[in-house]
Amino acid sequence: MLSLFPELLDWSWYTPLLFRGFLVVYLLTFVFTLLHKHRTGERKIADIGFGLLLSLLALMLLFGVYTQLAGAIGFSLAMIALFFQKRYKKELKESGWFYALVALVSLSFVFLGAGPYAFDIPL
Repeated sequence: MLSLFPELLDWSWYTPLLFRGFLVVYLLTFVFTLLHKHRTGERKIADIGFGLLLSLLALMLLFGVYTQLAGAIGFSLAMIALFFQKRYKKELKESGWFYALVALVSLSFVFLGAGPYAFDIPL
């Protein structure tokens, strides 16, 4: 099939880099809001632990280390958030479609790999 813009196919290698950037920004803003929502009260241990897990996931994606593992973990967490989205509307403010999109972007790392500018070198 003919492509409308065949020159853009040369840039397909950079798609995982854009996906990694999107997920890093989203995860870090989510961690920031999670850890700063308890300014007046006590922070819960579960919130701190979950924030550290998401921060580690964001760092793995930022530097491209074990990206396939990070994508699988991100896919699992997004599917869990999608499943519990209606029950915990106050904590999970985004729509279910957003969590489905995050799940698909995370799953794409399992198949596409890390992309350029990553320490995860394909063999």
